Amino acid sequence: MHERKHKRFTPRQRAYLTITWGNRVGPTERCEIVDMSMGGAALRYVPKEEPARPGQNVFLEIYGVSMSYIVVEKIRCRVVYDIPISDSPISTVRLRRCGLEFIDLTPLQSYLIGHYIKLFSRDEEADTVSAYEMTS
Repeated sequence: MHERKHKRFTPRQRAYLTITWGNRVGPTERCEIVDMSMGGAALRYVPKEEPARPGQNVFLEIYGVSMSYIVVEKIRCRVVYDIPISDSPISTVRLRRCGLEFIDLTPLQSYLIGHYIKLFSRDEEADTVSAYEMTS
């Protein structure tokens, strides 16, 4: 079995980011975060135009509001995969899932992504321990 380099975290509640396809100044699109690690993210989105192509470069902006406000701007990423997740022929929504690998993170971007994950993610191991303690 393939072991991942970075642990993945899922959001506690719906979390979003914006993605810019191609260059840094192109049109942006809002995507839902499926999961995230220090190495990349998986997103769910409805493409406005053509879906992303593996190997294509994109830029993300992660944002969140809580007791502390976090914005991580212009994270360069490489598309690893982009697949349809709704294959119903009668569906008008073309929902897709896209996997991204972070590229050349600055130290500040790495710190802010780690902080974002800590604040907004659900820790499955802690949830398992808590559920176990509640039944004991």
